[in-house]
Amino acid sequence: MKKRYVLLLFLIGALWACDPDATRPVTIASLEGQYKTNGFLDPLCIAITDERQLPTLEIRKQSGGEYQVTRTTFIPQKDVQTLTGVRVQAASDSVKLFYQGQPIGHYTTTEWFNGKKEVKSPVLRISYSDPQTQSFLYFAGVKK
Repeated sequence: MKKRYVLLLFLIGALWACDPDATRPVTIASLEGQYKTNGFLDPLCIAITDERQLPTLEIRKQSGGEYQVTRTTFIPQKDVQTLTGVRVQAASDSVKLFYQGQPIGHYTTTEWFNGKKEVKSPVLRISYSDPQTQSFLYFAGVKK
C-alpha cells in the first residue's frame, strides 16, 4: 500500500511539473496570432495596473510569405503602430523577424515570471526604431 501511495504522489508531482506551453514548439506557423504582455515581460508596463490597458500585438500573415505586425497601446492615449512586409526566418530553436533587411526580433521559448510563478513558454520580443520618423516600436509578450 505504501508503494502505491508513493507512486501516486510521484505521478501527481510529475504531472504538476509539466507545463503545456513549454512543450509547444516554436515554428513559423505558430508565430501568427495575438500577443499580450505584463510588467514582468516588459518593464515599461510595470506601472500599468489595468490589464485592459496593457499594450497588445497582433501578427498576421500576408501574401508572399510576409507578415504584418500591429502594436496597440492605450496609455497615455490609444496608438496603433504597424509594420508591413516583415519577413521571418526559422532558426534551430526560434523564429527570427526582419523588417527592411534589419533584424527586429525573435520568437523563442524562454523562462519568465508571470506574476505568480516562473514559467517556460514561447516569448516574442520585437524592437524597431526608425530614425527618419523618430518612431520606436518595442514589445515583449506571449500569445493570448
